[in-house]
Amino acid sequence: MKKIVFVLSVVFAVCLFFSAAAVKAEEPESVIKSPEKTAEKSEVKEDEKETGNIAEKAGLKEEEDEADDDDDADEDAAILYLKAQSLLENEITQKAEDEFKAIIKNYSLTWWAELSYVRLAGIEMKSGRNASAIELLNDFSGKYPESSLKEKADYSLCIAYVLNKDKESAKKTAQGFIKKYPDSKKIKEVKKLLKEL
Repeated sequence: MKKIVFVLSVVFAVCLFFSAAAVKAEEPESVIKSPEKTAEKSEVKEDEKETGNIAEKAGLKEEEDEADDDDDADEDAAILYLKAQSLLENEITQKAEDEFKAIIKNYSLTWWAELSYVRLAGIEMKSGRNASAIELLNDFSGKYPESSLKEKADYSLCIAYVLNKDKESAKKTAQGFIKKYPDSKKIKEVKKLLKEL
């Protein structure tokens, strides 16, 4: 039953993440066209000896226990993430921020922590706390260099530097993005941003 609830939670969270209506906060993608205007509005051999078999079974039991712990942590993180999303949808931003921060702190080995970093950075940008968004996105890049969300985080970092009116860092980050993600769907927007700097 727990696994069914968890799977449903994951499906629901992924749908929320990719839904435009999931968060009323402006995503960085929607504001790239006018960085200055945006700045005002503020985004995972079996051994034959009996003693060997016992040790192996003990090892498997430990691995199963660890896997169960990982599943529990992932499920707990998913539930917290959904709660944070719900708070955000209802414009209870401070409590949503606290939940995202709790996920980052307590469930850092889960995908939900990665997602929380990116979501929290978006909230920071919307709230005009661009320096905090930059710090979060740089921290994310250091902790999760192979994340599937890395491109989105790097794109958000370009926006955060623009919003923070740090033209030199914005230019360097945009050039790095273009070099690292030449086939990105955001490449045209980043190139346009670079021309405007």
